[in-house]
Amino acid sequence: MNASTWRRWPAAVALAFALALAGCASGTIAATHAGTPGSDKAGKPTATATVDPAATPTAGPPCHGGLWQGGIIAAAGPGIPLPPLTVAGQGETFPADSAGWSGHYVTLCTSGNPDAVSAFVEARMAASGWSYGPPAGGCECNGDFVWTRPGDPRQVQFDSHMSLITGTVRWGVTIFTKG
Repeated sequence: MNASTWRRWPAAVALAFALALAGCASGTIAATHAGTPGSDKAGKPTATATVDPAATPTAGPPCHGGLWQGGIIAAAGPGIPLPPLTVAGQGETFPADSAGWSGHYVTLCTSGNPDAVSAFVEARMAASGWSYGPPAGGCECNGDFVWTRPGDPRQVQFDSHMSLITGTVRWGVTIFTKG
């Protein structure tokens, strides 16, 4: 090889590395089945990204200061997994409804995008034995579907309308309990 070829080699390696990383960061789209969080109100499947938010780590917590004083949390409660680098924000407690169900809402901030966060939650909740469907036991649960698990008295509801703000997903979770 001559000197000119050796000078171009580092640039070619850097370009190949950048293209390989770009390929790793791209996700695939998979349709989900009716009755899951990835379907519209008519039960028609919608596209859901299968990209894991952990695949693109950030330098630190996605949100900090002000509303986000809770720090990084891995779960919203026992057996309720959250994506990596999820930061807890302010919470709010709801009084019991007519059937005796009360709720606790926690604001969350996660790196990534809404599709990736939804895909993570759907996969991890199902793997932890949770099922998605209508609320049980008279829980009004804000009029939307919830996650339930045999033997677990809680009903879990993640925000269905997540916001993407400056590269972070702002969302939340409500945990309903009876009594």
